[in-house]
Amino acid sequence: MKAKDRTWDHGSVKPDELRSSELEVISLSDDDDNEFLSVFDLRKNTRISSALGIARTFFVCFVLAAGALLFSRDSNELVIAPIEAMIMKVNKIAKNPLKAAQEEENDNLAMEQAR
Repeated sequence: MKAKDRTWDHGSVKPDELRSSELEVISLSDDDDNEFLSVFDLRKNTRISSALGIARTFFVCFVLAAGALLFSRDSNELVIAPIEAMIMKVNKIAKNPLKAAQEEENDNLAMEQAR
């Protein structure tokens, strides 16, 4: 990179090889028509920002997966298990209504005696 016949001489890194997100160029002029050029290498900041972005992505995935598992467990306990129990009772009643009624009475009696 040249500014008023001066070239960039900073090891093996050249500004032309850096991406636009890894480079910041500031050019200033004063009253005497002198031009000052500053070139900043932002690769370290870009790498840190990228690593933090990846970490945030993994964190969000973990939180969403944990939430899905908890929601699935709760919906199974609160919705599906009672429906399955009701279907089992209906099937018992359909097979033998008198025996199902007798078992229901015995269960209610046992609960009252346990109190």
